[in-house]
Amino acid sequence: MYAINERKKGLKWDMIRENIQQKYEVKPPTVRAMEKWEKNLNSDTIYSDLLREAKKKLPKMEVDIELEMARNMFPVVKQARETGGDLEAATWKWFFNWAENYIGKEKFIKLVKEYLKDRGEL
Repeated sequence: MYAINERKKGLKWDMIRENIQQKYEVKPPTVRAMEKWEKNLNSDTIYSDLLREAKKKLPKMEVDIELEMARNMFPVVKQARETGGDLEAATWKWFFNWAENYIGKEKFIKLVKEYLKDRGEL
């Protein structure tokens, strides 16, 4: 939706791609894909295309998550249970640590700040 909204403001596709790259730190969609979204202006088409793109990246991430959980999360949960700690807090702290390591500290902090800002809490 960001691309379509930017296009409505009169920006050229190349500028929109550059803005997406900078703002979200991801590979931007192709001009052809964005033109298709604009032509259809159908949120189902846009979300379908985005979902298809995400699924391409998902298999590697799934394997990474499973391996990390087996190696690192289960021992954290086990220790929390054995010491009477908060299992939910231990699990979430592990997850946030994993996510930070997976995408990098700077990107993680940027996303958390953006999330809190969107919620009006920052």
